Amino acid sequence: MRIPVPVLGDVHLRPSAAARLLGEGTLSAGLARALIVVLPLAVTALEGWRRPARTGDLAALSGAVLIGACLVQVQVIRTFSWLAAAGLVCATAWIVMGLLMPRSSSGSGDRQR
Repeated sequence: MRIPVPVLGDVHLRPSAAARLLGEGTLSAGLARALIVVLPLAVTALEGWRRPARTGDLAALSGAVLIGACLVQVQVIRTFSWLAAAGLVCATAWIVMGLLMPRSSSGSGDRQR
């Protein structure tokens, strides 16, 4: 079974690996993966725009969620791909950057206007 990946080509899955996917289909598994990965990153971006004091904590949390998603992917599909490796590298960078971001000491977390 082939899963189209925009710009980068296809991900080839054995039928046994495809059968382990959510709903035994690549569409539902892809949507679940997008929701698990995109939602925390979108919340981090939105909160960084609105309340910069929480951005570091949310970035570290988003990185941890991404690492979890990559590990679950490897466990479910039982095939390690370059995409999982790239996700782990990016997630580690998110965690490190999140932990290094300065925290606001005001406690409110809102921007001064």
